[in-house]
Amino acid sequence: MFNVKNRSILVLFTVLFIADSFSLSYDSAKGYINKAVQYAVEGKFKLAKKELLRLKAKNKFSLSELCLSILNDAISKRLKKETVIHIFKGIDFSHKGKWKKAIDEFNQAIAINKNSAFLYYIRANAYVARHKYKKAISDYTEAIRMNPSFAKAYFNRANVYFIIGKYKQAILDYTKYIRMNPTDAQAYNNRGVVYFCISKFSKAISDFSKAIKLSPYQSQFYNNRANAYTAKHEYKQAISDYTQAVRINPSYAKAYFHRANVYFVMGRYKKAISDYSRAIKIDPTCAVFYLNRAIVYEKMKKMKKAEKDFYYFVKHAPSYQNSLIKYAQERIRAIKNAP
Repeated sequence: MFNVKNRSILVLFTVLFIADSFSLSYDSAKGYINKAVQYAVEGKFKLAKKELLRLKAKNKFSLSELCLSILNDAISKRLKKETVIHIFKGIDFSHKGKWKKAIDEFNQAIAINKNSAFLYYIRANAYVARHKYKKAISDYTEAIRMNPSFAKAYFNRANVYFIIGKYKQAILDYTKYIRMNPTDAQAYNNRGVVYFCISKFSKAISDFSKAIKLSPYQSQFYNNRANAYTAKHEYKQAISDYTQAVRINPSYAKAYFHRANVYFVMGRYKKAISDYSRAIKIDPTCAVFYLNRAIVYEKMKKMKKAEKDFYYFVKHAPSYQNSLIKYAQERIRAIKNAP
């Protein structure tokens, strides 16, 4: 991590919130889900099941397994028809981003059937989409109470705990999920992010390493582990991981930015400038890239270039970076007043 006083900026960290939702992996799946929902809403549960089986086979709908379970209960009449119709109307609204209407449908389904963990789970997902985190946690907790082996409920509740800064609870839930799904790379990554946030860098590195072993072509996992190495001042390992991240994803601007920060700390200013410039070429709208490059230019006595980048940052930085804006303004004045 860096701060203004030592003339650098805190590292941008790749925090991944990967919660189950109603989104599809590929546009080609939209026809299937639309047909499945249409059939379910019409009470044609066998036809809906047929469409969902196609999605499951192609792994294109995150809730296909749970929805199939609902449809099987409907076909066997273990669930009331009205409940299933409300569920699929809610899923349809969720798919369209109409979360309030989705919640209304799920409320009606729960009013009919209060004993379904799945109903509380999908309503919790909708609450997350509306940033109603307290309600989401309440529903995930109820789903877990009804079904203590409901792995996805633990995972999503962990994600919400992370968002609201309850890191201890997030770690506990990720750990429970990992016990049930020990080969899920994303879970190790997410828990690693939480460990990083509470400065347990060795544990973070361990989790990122497990994620990488399980999924070796995810550039963000290398970037995250590199950030943890950076926090431990293990710069050689950090450079290696950032390099692997951009090798996998040559358009990964943040990885170039992070590697540039490490090069700066190591005093390798030319390499830092090169990486900041690459990051800027990929994402020319990120103001902090210009600020850090300006800092290095000033260190190299390239004052005109430094002043130009400081100006860009002051003009384009978001207002919440007020302290950094003031710092850049101070450097502009210092450059102008220099003999």
